[in-house]
Amino acid sequence: MTARHRIPGEVFAALARGGGGPEAIRLLADARRSKTLLLLRAILDLADATGHPGARLTRCAFRALGEVERRAPRAVADVVGYPHVGAWALRTALRLDAGRTEEAEPERLAHVAAAAAWRGGVDVPVELPPAESVALPSVGVATLPAPPCGPVHLVAGTLTDGRTTAQLGSGPGWRGLDRIRAEHDGLRLDLAVDGLGDRPVPDNVAVEPALPSPDHHPPRKRLRATDNPSPDHHPPRKRLRATDNPSPDHHPPRKRLRATDNPSPDHHPPPRRPRATGSARRDLWQRRLAEGWRHLVRWHRPVAEEVAAALRVLTPLVNSSTGQVSATFNDLFGCVAMSLPDDARSAALTLAHEVQHTKLAALIDLVPLLAPDDGVRFYAPWREDPRPAAGLLQGIYAHLGVTGFWRRERPDRRADTEFARWRTATRDAARTLAEHGDLTGAGRDFLAHLLPVLQSWCDDEVSPAAQAEAERLAAEHRRRWLARNRPS
Repeated sequence: MTARHRIPGEVFAALARGGGGPEAIRLLADARRSKTLLLLRAILDLADATGHPGARLTRCAFRALGEVERRAPRAVADVVGYPHVGAWALRTALRLDAGRTEEAEPERLAHVAAAAAWRGGVDVPVELPPAESVALPSVGVATLPAPPCGPVHLVAGTLTDGRTTAQLGSGPGWRGLDRIRAEHDGLRLDLAVDGLGDRPVPDNVAVEPALPSPDHHPPRKRLRATDNPSPDHHPPRKRLRATDNPSPDHHPPRKRLRATDNPSPDHHPPPRRPRATGSARRDLWQRRLAEGWRHLVRWHRPVAEEVAAALRVLTPLVNSSTGQVSATFNDLFGCVAMSLPDDARSAALTLAHEVQHTKLAALIDLVPLLAPDDGVRFYAPWREDPRPAAGLLQGIYAHLGVTGFWRRERPDRRADTEFARWRTATRDAARTLAEHGDLTGAGRDFLAHLLPVLQSWCDDEVSPAAQAEAERLAAEHRRRWLARNRPS
């Protein structure tokens, strides 16, 4: 099921320069999928070793998944590569390994096996943990008409407890994942719309209620807005705060959620429009991302090719008080969380920004670029707080993509200003990390490929007005940062 993975030198160099292309994405995705498969095997062994109550179901699910893999390997690869499966597998393995068995649910491997069996059209019976609603990652949620009276099984595409049934794919009780699709000039974007499970989010943002799916058939009881097909999903009784940390293995987002449509600190978001609901909201998301996709393909096609290869899931967020927000997560490879962009260019910029985070997180899995955190913190020109080396590196790489985006958007005035601002800020941050960060040999090589790109962009001509405005914004941010973070 797994294989050895390596990143060829030329691919590493291309990634470090900000690109890499679909082939690099394929290598990173294959490696992340193999990591998840290894975690699934670890979950099986740890569930047995710790005497977890779900160990029997976990063993049955692992056998079923192996049978599906033998007969429909592509279906297993698709489900195991789904972002939420990797995130669940990592959390579950860590909890079992730490002896926190009461927090772990290894038996939810059955949901993974059932999803793969259904997607592959393989008639392999799968016993699932007893529950009225069953979330199948990458597929949807099936809900029985009544609480189960015994074990729940998936048999030939039908969920049953021996008394009642729910058909996957159609009929009462089925809610398939919605999808946002767009195509332009032969290049296609296809995103499943899914939530974040039980992951905490900061107080100033929230995950949007589920968008209505075109194939949704309401069950006899109404599904909650928080229902989502993540294998470890349990709707919280309250929205967790950003400071909540329910377990030592909790992995917060790589970066603080923030506005990405205009990185300038003096940006004022447009007045809020009345918020559409239901199908109108879903249509608005579809239209806005389709517009953004056309913009990205037309003006930034190499980036669009990477986005199409890397991103599989969209988690819609509610705008914060400062405007649009977006985020990616280390353990959710292929998932982008974002609020509704204001326009096509904002949508395109968000995708270009977040795909950089996605690539770097997966690369670091294979090639460590930094030594363990030594407690040193750095100034980041895009943040209001001091950053560890890992956070600074993520910001540098994301803003390498942002700078390239604005360079290609020129010569309009805003693009000229943004390009002038971020080329210098990103270069200076990269120089600081190269000089003072605790880098591995690969990390030094990474920055050695990255820095010349930024330096060459600093030689590009921009209008005097744009350069002056960029310098003003940079100086203003540094003054604000120093006032906020200088030791008392």
